[in-house]
Amino acid sequence: MLTGEEAYEEKYVDGIGVFEGGRGKYYRTGMAKCLILDQLSPDWKDTFDFTQGLDEVLETAVK
Repeated sequence: MLTGEEAYEEKYVDGIGVFEGGRGKYYRTGMAKCLILDQLSPDWKDTFDFTQGLDEVLETAVK
């Protein structure tokens, strides 16, 4: 973010929907969920403790 919104999106957001082999696709999917949570509920990380998965946290945030 220090280098600007465009650089941030190019590095972290562009290509999220692109197929990748191996475990990189899981990292990108999890990162995308976290970015969505950052928009829906900016303080979600304060209470996140791995007892729920990101899908459950997202579902709660949407409600």
